[in-house]
Amino acid sequence: MTIHSSTKQIFRPIWTCGKYHETGKVAIYYNLLDGVSYLFEDYSALVVSFLLALPRNGSTTVEKIAQKTGIAIESLSPFIQELIDLQLIANHKPTNDEIENYRKSIADKRIKDVQSLVKTTKEKLPLAISNAEMDYTEKAGGITSVMLELTYNCSEKCIHCYNIGATRNDNEVSYRSNLQELSLGD
Repeated sequence: MTIHSSTKQIFRPIWTCGKYHETGKVAIYYNLLDGVSYLFEDYSALVVSFLLALPRNGSTTVEKIAQKTGIAIESLSPFIQELIDLQLIANHKPTNDEIENYRKSIADKRIKDVQSLVKTTKEKLPLAISNAEMDYTEKAGGITSVMLELTYNCSEKCIHCYNIGATRNDNEVSYRSNLQELSLGD
């Protein structure tokens, strides 16, 4: 899809999240389904901050982004197209079927990749920090996130969950109760 009109609506998909650090003029934007994070700096970070301010499935136009950021539409359009290509924004509100098909295509690709690729232990770790996250932390300064997981017994169905046995939608079966956890005494 090519952006032809400044009034063309674009949507922030439900599978995205991120953060913007105003002082560092840096943003990190996650495609939670792909499991990929992207670092943006300066003007691109400003655009991403505007997108992140939208609710998931919220919409805006290139014209509104141009007005809010002071960036010319001619400069914004190619960047918006790149974000569409990365599935970080969409040219329409994705339907549940489209989301499920996207998830399935990612799962199929991962299965194929796993079968053809031998990974090191470091690459297998679910909490491996990406270069984008390390660069964001460096530019933003200090600690930018902390995550503590105390139990496998989570009732949420996060589409990006990497936890073993997790369910990500109503159609999956949870295997979390099969996992051995530490006792309170331990």
